[in-house]
Amino acid sequence: TNDFRVQNAAANETIITGTENGAVDLYFDNSRKFQTAPTGAVVTGILTATTYKGDGSQLDGVGGDTDITSSLFT
Repeated sequence: TNDFRVQNAAANETIITGTENGAVDLYFDNSRKFQTAPTGAVVTGILTATTYKGDGSQLDGVGGDTDITSSLFT
């Protein structure tokens, strides 16, 4: 196959996988946390950024006082 895999030295924990013309996955403690997809990327867990560009109008699933699209941040 045309797959790419990086494992730890003991070969019992996956760190990175890649598939030709497909996804690239990054793992933390053998658990997938970041996956590329045809429409962008999928993050499992919390994603933290020190800065961002844009108005956030295309973000889904945000709200409340920490919503970067709220008037608190404009």
